[in-house]
This record gives sequence, C-alpha cells and structure tokens, in this order.
Amino acid sequence: MEIVTQLETHRRSQPTAIALGTFDGVHIGHRAVIENVLNRPGLVPAVFTFSHAPAGILGKQPAGMLATPAAKQEILEQMGIRLFISPPFLSVRDMEPQTFLRLLSDRFGAKYFSCGYN
Repeated sequence: MEIVTQLETHRRSQPTAIALGTFDGVHIGHRAVIENVLNRPGLVPAVFTFSHAPAGILGKQPAGMLATPAAKQEILEQMGIRLFISPPFLSVRDMEPQTFLRLLSDRFGAKYFSCGYN
C-alpha cells in the first residue's frame, strides 16, 4: 500500500476511488464506507483521512482512537486499499469544498467518492 502524508508533492496517474473520513478505527460503519471503493473497475481503491483527528484542532473534545495508525493501515491494506492518504488536517482546513475536490481530482485522479452521513 502506498502511503501519502504530503498533498503538495503527490501526483497520481491512475484514477482512484476514495473513501473519505476520520476513520478513528475500522469498525463496521467505517468498513461500509471503505468497501464502496473496493472493486470499482479501473479505479485504484484509496482512503483519505487525517494524521490527527480534526476535533482536537478545532477546539472540540476529540474522541478516543479505536486503532493506532499502524493498525489501521494494516487493516486497510488487508481489505484491499492500495493508496492511503493521511495529511495533517491543517493542510486542508481552510480550503473551499470545490478546491478540496479539485485537489483530490488533480493530485489523486479521484473519479469516485464514498463517505458517511457526517
């Protein structure tokens, strides 16, 4: 699995399907979001999350993590995720939604997205 922690330097030539979320673990709800990007014909399955939970940065009480970053990466790789994107939240915090989606499209070839209700 390829791991990306800096958005500015990454360029991907293959189109991707990206699951978006905080993913404090990989429980059944997370798996449902992630499974939506697996087996999309012609698309590399990817996960976009943050290296640190946004809640703490935004001044809210962060929830406890259900899995360590290493454990989460191992589970995702076993599920079939081939690209793990995990930048610092501050690198996208002030982006307009359209700018964020354009970044994912331009830098990661995003053609399909999956996310939960929140």
